[in-house]
Amino acid sequence: MAIILELDGVDDYLSLPSTIPIPVGSYIEFKYSANAGNASNIYRIAGKQSSFDGLLNVEPTMVRFRGNDSSDYSFSTGYTQPAVGVEFILRLERPTSSSFEMFLDGSSIGTVSTTTTYSFDQIGGFNSLVFSGQVHYVKRVDSFLVDTNNWDANTSNHGAGTPVITDSVAAVNATGVNMPTAALGQPGSAWIDLGGSGITVTGATANYNYSGIIATVDLTGEIIVTGATANYDYSGIQGTVTLDSEIIVTGQTANYNYTGIGGVVELTGSITVTGQTANYDYTGIPADIVLQGSIIVTGSTANYDYNGLSATIIIQGPITLNPKNIIRVARKSNAIRVKRKSNIIRVR
Repeated sequence: MAIILELDGVDDYLSLPSTIPIPVGSYIEFKYSANAGNASNIYRIAGKQSSFDGLLNVEPTMVRFRGNDSSDYSFSTGYTQPAVGVEFILRLERPTSSSFEMFLDGSSIGTVSTTTTYSFDQIGGFNSLVFSGQVHYVKRVDSFLVDTNNWDANTSNHGAGTPVITDSVAAVNATGVNMPTAALGQPGSAWIDLGGSGITVTGATANYNYSGIIATVDLTGEIIVTGATANYDYSGIQGTVTLDSEIIVTGQTANYNYTGIGGVVELTGSITVTGQTANYDYTGIPADIVLQGSIIVTGSTANYDYNGLSATIIIQGPITLNPKNIIRVARKSNAIRVKRKSNIIRVR
């Protein structure tokens, strides 16, 4: 579960009790996402409550900050403005006393040479200009990569009252101004719960490793695996795997390994295996396998190995043998005999 703070872009912002500078060797990092409707499509990240010095903007063609010398510095190398609704991480770093470097989502977008300094005392907008979007966290990190400030919306108090993003390191808390006071989950609250459920994997040649899962995995509904060269590894699952409804495996050269499952595997409904060169290995399963319904195996060169089954296999439905390939046994034995020119199994 992740909780963030919404700024409405009308008149609200977060106020700091003191100005936060960036010392040499340190950086300041902002994780935000923007709403549609920001004036001139400019995301006003931070700045000062009573000055344009210290402004930090994510603009359509550049990222720009204004130093304490009232000069603007821009960064645009390989830059594309983050789309509305997409989370981004902006980092302003001061590696030396005469330079600043800007990073967007981990990639450098430029360096400027200047001896100016930078500081801010407002999160979300500056000097009466506002920002519409979400604040995830803001943090300042020193030259030893240790947080000196960390304002994290997720770890703050989300109860009723004026929203405050607490600084878990130095207690320089950011207090909401002109913000709704409803608690998380209540109508009109500025706190937003992003939730934490749902897994979606898409890609024809992707590799997926779910090893080391020690809890219960419930897969309900239709499960479709598609891709000629996809590899899927579900080894090391220590809990229960429940597969309900339809299971479809498609791909002539796909390899699937379900080894090491120590519980009961129940496959109900239709099981279809298609592919001329497909190989399927269900060896070493020490429990019951119950196959109910229609079992269809198609493929002139397919190889199927069901060795090592130490329990019961129940097959319900008719069994048809080709009379041209029957095997006769001696009279008075407890064997299966097939009457010539028929598909009837007789036991004496």
